[in-house]
Formats: sequence, structure tokens, C-alpha cells
Amino acid sequence: MTIPQCFNKVKSTCHEIFKLELEAAIGETRMKRIIIHDLKPKYWSFVAIVQGSHTQPSLVDFENLQIKKI
Repeated sequence: MTIPQCFNKVKSTCHEIFKLELEAAIGETRMKRIIIHDLKPKYWSFVAIVQGSHTQPSLVDFENLQIKKI
């Protein structure tokens, strides 16, 4: 799975969970963690860039960062 596919899968799944039960909403930090752990080893350099940042990017910035790296 590519990075954009992983983003889409996780965001879609989290949105579906939210629609089923509002109290079960998954926050941005958790979504980023799920995406990072779901990526294959060939994308670990991207993960290292994100995890090595002094300030963690928002989910939107995180997604934009991966688009620039591809």
C-alpha cells in the first residue's frame, strides 16, 4: 500500500467509526500513529522525518508532507 492509500484507508475508517458512534471519534494524533504503524519498511525514511520533527505536524500538514516526498 502506498502512503496516500494508507492515509485514505485510515481517514475513511476513522470517519466511519465516528459516524457509527460520535463518542468513539479518533483524534488526529491517533490517526497519525495508526498511519505510521501501518506503513511498510520502504517508507520508514518518511516516518523518521516526521518523528524527528521538533513539532509534530497536524494531520493535514502530515499528509501534505508525504505528497511532497513522493
